[in-house]
This record gives sequence, C-alpha cells and structure tokens, in this order.
Amino acid sequence: MLTIKHAEGPLAGQEQTISDDLAQITIGRDPDRCQIVYPPDCTIVGRVHCALLRQPSGDWAIELYGDHYAEVDGEPVDTRRAIPNGAKIRLGRHDGPSFTANVARDAASPDLGLTGAQQKQISVRRLVRRDVRIALGVAVLAVVAAVGTLIYNKIESDRIRQRLDRSAFLVEIRHRPDGCPDWDATAWPVGRDLLVTNAHVVDEAGSGTMLVRAPGPAGKEYEVIGSVLHPGYKAFTAFVRAQDLVKWDAGQIETPPTGLAYDVALLRVKGPLPEDSILPLATQSELQSLWKGMQIQSEGYPSQNVAGSSVLGCGATPKYRAGVIESLTDYFSSAEQDPKETLLVMHNIPITCGASGSPVVGEDGKVIAVISAFSSTGGQCAPSAVLINYAQRADIVADLIDGRAADALARDRAYWQSQLTMLHAAGYEPGNKIYIPLILQADKRNTGIGADAEPALDLRAPGVLLADAKSGAATGVTPLSLSAGQHYVIIAYAEGETPIALTLRDKSGGAVAFTDPLSANSVWYPSLTFAPVASGPYQAVVSGTAAGTKYILRLYRWAEAPSAETHR
Repeated sequence: MLTIKHAEGPLAGQEQTISDDLAQITIGRDPDRCQIVYPPDCTIVGRVHCALLRQPSGDWAIELYGDHYAEVDGEPVDTRRAIPNGAKIRLGRHDGPSFTANVARDAASPDLGLTGAQQKQISVRRLVRRDVRIALGVAVLAVVAAVGTLIYNKIESDRIRQRLDRSAFLVEIRHRPDGCPDWDATAWPVGRDLLVTNAHVVDEAGSGTMLVRAPGPAGKEYEVIGSVLHPGYKAFTAFVRAQDLVKWDAGQIETPPTGLAYDVALLRVKGPLPEDSILPLATQSELQSLWKGMQIQSEGYPSQNVAGSSVLGCGATPKYRAGVIESLTDYFSSAEQDPKETLLVMHNIPITCGASGSPVVGEDGKVIAVISAFSSTGGQCAPSAVLINYAQRADIVADLIDGRAADALARDRAYWQSQLTMLHAAGYEPGNKIYIPLILQADKRNTGIGADAEPALDLRAPGVLLADAKSGAATGVTPLSLSAGQHYVIIAYAEGETPIALTLRDKSGGAVAFTDPLSANSVWYPSLTFAPVASGPYQAVVSGTAAGTKYILRLYRWAEAPSAETHR
C-alpha cells in the first residue's frame, strides 16, 4: 500500500492512500487525467506533471512527462531508481510543493524464511573469458558510441532546425483589410495560445491590428487579443533616467544602457497554435549554467536589405542562423559573477531589424534567450562589423508566464541600487555637471566671449509642469527681470530625462526666443541665448507632455559683453 502525505504547497496536511490494485498514479493539475490533483492556479505543477509507477518488485518509481522537474530527497529524480520508503518528493523547483511517499510492503508468507546471502564461484578460465569479452565489448561499444554520437548529433541538429522552422512566427500589423500586412518582428509559441516577442515590439507597434503569421507560404494568421510587457522593461529605464548619470569620455557623451533590459513580452492569440510549434524553455539551473563559446541557433525574420523582405507579410519565410555566446553580463554591462544577475546574453548571431523576438536555442533545442538588440554603426538598422548582439535570458520569460515577474523585479531593484556605486566608479556623474558647462562653453565660442570669462548665475529657480486644460500640454512659468545690453543664457533642466521645450516671452506675451517644438528628438536640457534691447520683465515658459515633471531653471549672464551678438 502507498500512502501520500502532502507536506508543502496547496495540498499541505492532506493524506491520500493508494489502492494496491493501481499500477500508476498520475500527478498534475488536470482532474480528468490525474489521481493526485493540484489546484489550477498552482502553475509550478504541470497539467500532467509526472506519474508514480509500480514496479514488479512492489517498489514505486517516478516517470516525468515532458520537461517537468521533480526531485527525491533534494536530488533530481532518477527514473530508473525505486523511491525509498518515506522519501520526500518535490515538484517544479527546489521550493515547489512536496509530499512524502510511504510504502507498506505486503507481509511475507509465514512458511517462508528470508533468502540468505549467496556465495558466487567463478573459475579462473571463466574469469579470463569474461575479461576478454568485456574488453572486446568495451572496444566495440566505443566505436559504436562514436559513430552513434555523430549520427545522433546530426539527427538532433536536423530535428532542432525543423522545430525552429515551425516555430518562427512573423509579427504583422494590418492597417487595411485587403493586401499584405506590414511585417514588424518575430515571435514564437510557448503555449497553445501564447507567444513570446520583445517588449519594444509591442510598445512601438502603433495603430492597426496586430497579427502573428505561421511560417510558410500558406501560414495561418492569428489575431493578437492581448499582450503583457515585462514590468522591468519600463521600470529599469525609468530608474536609470532618474539617476541622470552621464560620462564625458574623449569628447563624447556616454549614458548608461537603458534599452537592453527585460525586453520581453507575451502575446495572447485566438488559438489554438500548432502543438508541434511550441518551444520548451530551458530550466533555471540550465540557464544559470550557460557559458562563453556555447553553440546556439536561432530563426526569425531579419529583413533590412534582405531579398524578398517586401513580401514577408504574404508568406513568412524565416531565416536560420547559428553562432556562439560571446559574453554574459548584467543589465549594466557589468561582468557580474552571480549567475542570477547575468540576464543579458551577448552573442554573434547575425541579425538586423525584423529579428527582434527571435528564439535562441541551445544544443538540446530548449530556448535559452530572446534576441532583442544589435550593435549599430549609427543607422537604425545598420549592424556594426563588431557583430556583438544582445538577447534576454529566458528565465525572465518564465517569470512572466508564471506570474512571478513583479516579485522578481522587487528583488532586482535592490541590485540596481547596489550597481550605482560601480557606475560612479566608472566615471559617471550627474548630467547637469556635464551638459550645462558644455552649453555655456558652446555659447562662449559662438559669441566671441573671452576664453577666461565666467558667467554669473543670476537665478536658479525650481519649477513643476502643471496641466494646461486649453492646450492639453503641461507648462511651468518662471518670471525673469532682464537688463538691456546684457547677454543671457537660459537653461531649463528636467528630472528623469523628460523631454521639454523652452520659450522666452516679453511683457506683452509675445515669444522673443524659443527652442524647437516638442518632438521625439527633444532633450531635457533646452537652452536659449538672448540679449534684450529693452530692460523689463520676461517669462521663461517650460512646456512638456508630463504634468508633475520637476525642473530647474537657471539664468546665466556674461559679465563680459560678446564681440558679436547672436540670437536664437
């Protein structure tokens, strides 16, 4: 008789007795297929996770289904070994639900005693013959194993490539009911109605109906009915921008990376997707054991300057590529030694625009990462010759699927904070200490002011953008008193790298100097130079799109008059 006592998890405290006439007990969340049934929301347990199988000896062993995980007394399960009486079995991961298995043996016949230990005799001649046979067998096995390994690797490689051929879906945007839709990126199934792509693909999709198309000339289209971005995608960017850190290096401004973090998203479609297109994720222990030089493969839709790209929306033809892992770092590009933090996978798989969201698989065909970005020469879709590209490690996908992303992000925030020390040590400092001196130096050169001249800071006033009901914009106003014949530099500096515009108005309300209107290219440190003809009151008007944005307005005045006035 087998008795199951649930120790941890949603069934904790319950006890189940398994009848002797059952040869198999299936464990999972599907009540129609399982005898030990976990609640539907206990997603660490598979729908059909594993089974306990009765052996002819009366012992019980575990059989795993698919890529599910189980352990016996803290060790990964060995399906060939019997479960010890009283063993603790844990499902899903090291902190998953657990139970103990107590096996009660049938009583032996009272007329039969236990079999005693037996002595075995082996003659010398027989021993020699046995050793010769073993040696020959080992040699034959070695040859067979070598040949078998080559054949197996070829078969496995072909199998993985064929699986990728079925799994690389095209992300499309349909703007009109007829004709081919615009293609955008790559996605791949991770469930019957769920696909994975990049967060930036969803974030930048714009208007129109989002679809995914199965590969092939007659690939079926599926409408996307929902999407979820990893919460870290925008949170990490906001965190880094809030620090306002800048590095001045060899005449160039460098900012910490922001667009490379947590760039994954889930797409839900009107399924079901083909079962044989679903790709398995590598386990957490496998992901934390990735190494430099590891062979990897990918398939997707890189399209910039690729022949046939214009008809992708009518027949999705994915491109297969292979490479190796070049490096593993954290999202600050730091060579962090803790494998839990090395979530950025640098690789040399050739990619360009359209490959975003492509799966990266290891030698066993499991997804280890999601392609997200590439090194550029400056053009939007122009990869650089260095061929170092980027992918998101797949455990952040697993967190998103299992609903753990928010909790994981809360822990990650403490790590982000600790890395600020590293950024300061690398020479990063507050942006206003870099941008404002550069603005003043540029004005000094442009107006012919002496090299040794220093500006006077006449005003440093904090401000907050308030919503304007009429215009729909957000504005902040700072009154100024300017004197005729003086040369001024007005600089507004917003927190969080929030883009703003700057306008100077005279007492009649007319604009006498202004920056370009707000756009995608606007900066958070706009400036104006102005030399008033008449003394009087003026207003510096700061405008933006985000009400509540804080800024500092600085008014500088050159004590030395410029040789030639310029106005902006």
